[in-house]
Amino acid sequence: MTVAAHASPPEASPRPSGEQDYVLSGRPLRPGTSPGSTARFGDDWWDLRPAQLQHQDKALSLNFANVPERYRADAKDLFRLLLTGPHPAGAAEMSIGTIRQKFSALASFWRW
Repeated sequence: MTVAAHASPPEASPRPSGEQDYVLSGRPLRPGTSPGSTARFGDDWWDLRPAQLQHQDKALSLNFANVPERYRADAKDLFRLLLTGPHPAGAAEMSIGTIRQKFSALASFWRW
């Protein structure tokens, strides 16, 4: 199989522009919550409570200290995308609870 010389490589998914990116940007937040008070990409612990709109829900977070160091950067990239998008065409935004469930499952796998 041959590839045309002018073919361009596939476009890479967007990556955070820095450690200070807010991981809940674009998500609806609880009333009175300042976006500047939410978790940042560089943090190893992401508090998800500001995006949990039902106050009676159990407080959720993502603790990347539980992910082995060699997988941590990729884990953060993955979960930032799940939280903020962009999402693939036709894919619905996941709830905070679903994202937390996926984190638990993947953190167990990465530790294994």
